[in-house]
Parts: sequence; C-alpha cells; structure tokens
Amino acid sequence: MTHRIDQLENGMILSEDVYDESGELILSLGTVLSSAQIDRLEERGVLFVSIVVHSDDVNVNPVVAREAQIHEKYNDAVHRFKDVFQTLKFGNKIAYSDVEDIASPLVDEVMENTSIARQLWQLKTCDLYTFDHSVTVSLVSALLAKWLKFDEATVRDAAVAGLMHDIGKINIPDQILNKPSSLTAEEYKVMKTHATLGYVLLMNNGNMPHQVIAAVHHHHERYDGTGYPSGLVRNEIEPLTRIVAIADVFSAMTTHRVYKKAKNPFLVAKEMREASYGSLDPEYIQAFITGISNYYVGNVVKLSNHEVGEVIMIHKSEPHRPLVKVGDKFIDLIKDHTIDIEEVVF
Repeated sequence: MTHRIDQLENGMILSEDVYDESGELILSLGTVLSSAQIDRLEERGVLFVSIVVHSDDVNVNPVVAREAQIHEKYNDAVHRFKDVFQTLKFGNKIAYSDVEDIASPLVDEVMENTSIARQLWQLKTCDLYTFDHSVTVSLVSALLAKWLKFDEATVRDAAVAGLMHDIGKINIPDQILNKPSSLTAEEYKVMKTHATLGYVLLMNNGNMPHQVIAAVHHHHERYDGTGYPSGLVRNEIEPLTRIVAIADVFSAMTTHRVYKKAKNPFLVAKEMREASYGSLDPEYIQAFITGISNYYVGNVVKLSNHEVGEVIMIHKSEPHRPLVKVGDKFIDLIKDHTIDIEEVVF
C-alpha cells in the first residue's frame, strides 16, 4: 500500500526499494523504518513509499521481520504507558502488575538475548516524547541490569523503575513539560521538582517496591554528589537508581528534539565514558559501553570526511573510534583522529 511520507511510522516495512530523483538507492525493500530513516526520505525529496500491509506482500527477511515485531512491541508499550500516565494524572491509582505488564514484552526480548540493543537508536516515537523517553529508559535499564548480571527479577524491577522514573512530570505544567525550546532557569527549577513529586505520588499509590520508588526519587542524583534532590554520593545511591540514571542520560542524548539534535551512539559512548570520571557510576558505565558496543559492528556510518562505510571492529579501549571499511580501504579511527563518525545511517 502506498503511504505519504507524513503517514509513515516507526516499524513500518518497505515493500519496494526507494530511490531518489537521480536513481540512487536510498532504502531497500524489507527495511524496517526508523525516525531517522523517515527523516532521510523526506530530506531526499521522496513523497510516497510502498509499505507492507500483509506478510505475503513481500518476502521479508526473518531478521527484518523480527525487528518489526520489536518495533511493534515498543510502540505498544509507549501507547499503553501514555494511558497509565493519564490514569495517574486524573488522581487514580494503578497496580504494580499493570506497569509490569507494559514492560514485560520488552524485558522478554532482553532476556532472550535478541539484537534489541542494536535498535536502541531506531526505536523512537517523536510525537510522544515524554512516553517514548520512559519506554526507552525502561528498555535500557533492563539491558544494563542484565549486563551487570543481576537476576531476572531485578532486571524486571529495573524495567519498571525505568518506565516510572519520570512519573512526577504529571504534576509539571504542560507549558513547561511540552515546551519545544530550552527551558529558562526558572522553568528548569520547576522541572527539577518532578523527582520528589514522583516519589510522593508512588508512596501515596502504595504497592510499589522500595527500589522502584527510590529510583524515581533519586535518578537525577550523581555519583560525585552534584545531583538532586538530595545530593547523594556513591553508594548512598541504590544500584537500581544508578542503572536508571545511566539509562536516562543515554535516552536524552540519543533523542532528537526541536532545540537539540540527537547524538550518534559512538559520540554518546565517548561522552558517557567521560561522565564515568565523576557523575555516573564508573563500573556500571563500563558494563553499559561494553554491552552496547557489541552491537555496533555492521552499522553503516557516515564519516566527517563525507565517506560512508561499515563498522568492522570495535576497539575496547575506545569503542567510539572503530575500524571502518570504506569501499576497498580501511580507516582506523583510533589511529586517525582527524576523522569522526557523524551519523549512523543504519
């Protein structure tokens, strides 16, 4: 079925190759669309594309079909969490099991050791930022808890904590919460109250585990004591809270906003490593970077010299500067610091 560009959504699958006006292939049949790819189609002047309606419409690669299923689960979680958000906003209570049910399908993907980590920078629903961010934090929290070798029950609690971490924002004025530009100092002061507001909300709601409530209250605390609301340091911050803090930072850095362009995952790895020297738990950061770097190989990237190539190997010492194959040549970014990765194409 033919769709206009403005009708496209994350997780849709192309049923035909897409070319620009010059005849250059932009995206191949079977591609699972991400926000970045939809933006690229629009930038290249594409007006219409053909989308899979039934699985019989195109011989979809099993890996691609699996990715589409993950997109569907992710988008479903975003919309279901929006309902929870509205339920609490109207003063009603929720059961812990209701939140668990939202996070559970994505946690199942994490526990099955699929390639879900590879899709982290593709799973975005730009028109639902508040809810999208919460689901991303939930997913990343579960991944990190798994990489840190916590048991499955803790991985599931981490996912719920990530999902609920910003729930205090239901009491933040909409003009601040949905502002399409940077906040003023006074607005930021109001926004910072969401951590304590979320804590009070969940305490009054009841039936929420202590570690989940702690993560909601303290996910903006920093390892060096520079965070809020309590200025906690190091081991005063509970393990689940440290996990959610890292997931929150990752999601914020990889999300495109009107006033802030999303950073590519290689730059994020570099900046998060730097953050481990002060604001974030260094052991947890190392586990996160090591875990997610395993999924960088095979990415097609655009370099700062305008060449496009495939990531061939990741250097453990500097995962943000991999070995890239461009045509018949190899560019080792750990040796050539004049070139950086500008964008992950897919």
